[in-house]
Amino acid sequence: MKYSLPFLDDYVLLSANGSITVDVSLKDVYDFSLPGKYDVVFEADIMDYVVSQNMLSLFPRNRGAFTPYLGVVSNSLQITTQESLAPEAMKAPYPCSSQETSQINSAASSQRSMISAAFSAINQGDSSYYKEWFGAYTDARWNIGSSCISAIRGNSVVRYACDDQRGVYAYVYPADSSHTIYCCEAFWTAPNAGGFDTKAGTLIHELSHFNNICGTDDWVYGVAAARNLAATNPNRALDNADNYEYFSEVQW
Repeated sequence: MKYSLPFLDDYVLLSANGSITVDVSLKDVYDFSLPGKYDVVFEADIMDYVVSQNMLSLFPRNRGAFTPYLGVVSNSLQITTQESLAPEAMKAPYPCSSQETSQINSAASSQRSMISAAFSAINQGDSSYYKEWFGAYTDARWNIGSSCISAIRGNSVVRYACDDQRGVYAYVYPADSSHTIYCCEAFWTAPNAGGFDTKAGTLIHELSHFNNICGTDDWVYGVAAARNLAATNPNRALDNADNYEYFSEVQW
């Protein structure tokens, strides 16, 4: 999933020593297809924070100027399942309009050109682009990045659907063999290509999430955080979807 900047009403005020409870259905978003024992730990990066309620006027902040840090780590919840737990149902998208379909087709065309340029760039090896988005070079790390970009470039199976989730560019179900990308509200206002966080780049981001393409995660979001991840944790940068997106977008 690729998020846009948050809206003011997305924030939750939590006082010192306060708490909040939210019910979630893990089986709708995680793979519990095999019976057995699972350890579930919630980890969340604190993307924004304020020290007083008077500072709320600063929101939404510019994510590019803020480096996230791991702020919440829960205790381990141990779950034992006796049978396969399938998702209730994949979210039902609404039919894409002709205008939305046209934008998707244009983005898909640009994505193919963009990933081909990224493929050429990563085959230059230890370049400044590589260091910026994937960090310190080693042959082993380069193989990971090159394999992922090659897999995205070589993929020919993809479908598109439309959804109205606010504050989201797009999302996928990583185990979905049809490679359906659900384009959401923020996708339509993004530029097609040229710059960061584009429609074409978003498609690269989402394609990298599929288990049989790259199987990337979303460790951080945003240009500044992706650059920082490459500098501080190259192995994780090679598993972060935004890093592949930005490496590709700068080749446009």
